[in-house]
Amino acid sequence: MAVSELFGGTAEDPYAHYRRLRAEGPVQWDPRLASWLLTDYVTVAAGMRDHRLTWPAEPPPDPLPEHLLPVAGDVEALYRFRCHFVVHQEGDSHNRLRRAMQRGLSARSARRLRTRIELLAGSLIDRVATAGRMEVMGDFALPLATASVGLVLGLPARDLEVVARWSAQGVSPWSVPGTPEDETVRSAARCVERLTDYMGHLARARLDSPRDDIVSDLAAAWSRDELSLAELTANAAFICEVGRHTTGHAVGNAVLALLGQPEVLTALRDDPGCVDAAVEELLRYDVPGLTVGRVAIDDFELEGHCVHAGQRVMPALGAANRDPDRFPDPDRLRLDRTGGGHVAFGSGNHYCPGAPLARVEVAAALRAIATRLPGLRLAPGDSPPEWRVDPAFRLLDRLDVVWDC
Repeated sequence: MAVSELFGGTAEDPYAHYRRLRAEGPVQWDPRLASWLLTDYVTVAAGMRDHRLTWPAEPPPDPLPEHLLPVAGDVEALYRFRCHFVVHQEGDSHNRLRRAMQRGLSARSARRLRTRIELLAGSLIDRVATAGRMEVMGDFALPLATASVGLVLGLPARDLEVVARWSAQGVSPWSVPGTPEDETVRSAARCVERLTDYMGHLARARLDSPRDDIVSDLAAAWSRDELSLAELTANAAFICEVGRHTTGHAVGNAVLALLGQPEVLTALRDDPGCVDAAVEELLRYDVPGLTVGRVAIDDFELEGHCVHAGQRVMPALGAANRDPDRFPDPDRLRLDRTGGGHVAFGSGNHYCPGAPLARVEVAAALRAIATRLPGLRLAPGDSPPEWRVDPAFRLLDRLDVVWDC
């Protein structure tokens, strides 16, 4: 089986393909993707920590397609914007940006926000409880993640929706397969300009009146010349979009997984104290980020294969988390699983800095779902779960559920 079959539209179950790929070897080259794919736990974990592999921003095509020539300046501006993301920095620059935002994304900060996030989850359930049905992504998972990332950033509630929209458009044009249309690029560049203006005003306000949030921390670092306004804007937008996107879809994937193994949902309802174990197991079981992209900076040997400088290497997090050599009986949810060690948040220097906040959000969502919605099940009829086909992510677009009122 070609590695590229993973990206051919079988979003419902990539894990069967991962099993076959692992059986053929932990490292394989796919000419269609022009990438090495890593599929077992040991190789993926090592690849995530390997300093010979970096994570640069994807450059625009060279030469530009003819339809993008009129917006070449916007293409370049968007590329520079992405280059400022902390995930695309290495060494001192990476450490500098990470330090500036780490306090607001720490476990302490997540604990401080736990009650407010639980109240958000409860209020979202209140809106639909008597209806007996909801669409999980639009009614619950993504609104919870959006509101939570607004809290941690310190965005005024009145501005959250528009900042989230600007961030999504500014971050996303080159993060999906294919070449965007010229109007998409033009609109994204305008969003980055609006974000820069907005974040500059908000950062100056936070310098005058600091709060316990990430924008205040970034503003303080900006005032000390430890980062630029462009870096502040880019990383605030990155946290907003990626935090909303990945955590919201982690909640959606978790709910669907629980519906497939209802005994675990029952265990959560009977003993909410096991929610932390459930969070870790559900993140392992069906991670939203299936793969991450890396680029080799040197020639080196990997499991008997010669990786050349400039070649792409893709550690498959989803495959590693279902490796039976690391996780016995990997296709079952088991709350008694010990040892942890999943790579849903990556590993090494680029381990997700927002992991503590994501855990608190998913836990709040699971508590609300398990305790407030008795008899939760998939909605009957012609509304099966809808998956988005994406080469790097496992994302639900729609999940309709019902329960007993």
